[in-house]
Amino acid sequence: MNARRGVLGALIAAPWFLRSGLARSASRARIGLSLPLTGVQSGVADELFAGYRLAFKAAEAAGLEIETVVEDDHSQAAKTVRAVERFGRDSSITAISGIVGTPHAKAAIPAARFAGIPIIGIRSGATELRDGGELVYHLRQSFEAELHRMMEMLGTTEQRISIVASDDAFGVPLARYVERLAKQRKKEVVTVVLAERNGQNIEASVTAAMDPSLKATALLVLMITTPAIEAVRVARRQAYLGPVFTMSFTAGAQLTKAGPEVFRGLGLVSAFPVPRFAHDETSEAFRRLATAAGRPELAGSVTVAEGFWYGQTISRALMLCGDRVTRKAMVQAFETNPGVRVGGERLAFDKERVGRRYLQVLYLDSAGTLRA
Repeated sequence: MNARRGVLGALIAAPWFLRSGLARSASRARIGLSLPLTGVQSGVADELFAGYRLAFKAAEAAGLEIETVVEDDHSQAAKTVRAVERFGRDSSITAISGIVGTPHAKAAIPAARFAGIPIIGIRSGATELRDGGELVYHLRQSFEAELHRMMEMLGTTEQRISIVASDDAFGVPLARYVERLAKQRKKEVVTVVLAERNGQNIEASVTAAMDPSLKATALLVLMITTPAIEAVRVARRQAYLGPVFTMSFTAGAQLTKAGPEVFRGLGLVSAFPVPRFAHDETSEAFRRLATAAGRPELAGSVTVAEGFWYGQTISRALMLCGDRVTRKAMVQAFETNPGVRVGGERLAFDKERVGRRYLQVLYLDSAGTLRA
């Protein structure tokens, strides 16, 4: 059932696409968002949705009114599929976004392709989703690229790595990938502990991974946000003070509010810049929009920024559709060279249909603020 529907109002007078001469007469579009508004990923969904809202409100100032049709998938892949199927049957919905998680995307993409509706922006960097197939447009660097950068961060000193990974299509292949990387770099993965995806057994899993007999010098947590944060908390309670690394999607409000016992010594690689400190055109627009909305604190969230990027990309593609806002026109906007322009970046989608390959190393300072 639809969690919410809403036509979003204007927020500021001069978003970047107005300054670029792309303002046009008023038109309407409908976008389907499948978000885990309830369940273990609800905090992530709220932040992503805030980013979409900022982007879509800015689009209205350029004469493009975007209605979001939101389905709550309850963090369950089967419900994500059903949401995508409903969007596909509704010919007034031009595109889909908001899918969170590898298992959810893996299950939902075939339904979108069957319906002929494009998906723009998936919150997963899984390589298996980047098959080059039609109708799926990625804005994230791959998880494997994140892991390469993490191994570089470990340098030559941290030689013994413990891994806690979710026992699913996300965690298992990434843990195996880290094992191969470690072998190439003459490091040792001393254990891989598989935990339930939603973290029900996270304390026991971390306890096993941090067994003193393993002599681990680094901990890598390959879990979704809520259990990943709890995994770090458990490790710190057990007096483990070594480096801990999580994946990029943990870089949201949940992490920065977790407290110093979690974020002290924590590192991650982000697929989007921290908007509070970044100087690119999209981040600057994000800060202006957040401030105008009375929500300047959003500028500290990479997760909100990710939703904003997806929303900006969708808005820009819709602008390129002209007077014919259709699924086919959206696809043409992404497939025609030189690609979709968002802020100062030109998103030219490659053979894997990836439009951005951004990565940035992040850490949290003593106050819990994300910094590059």
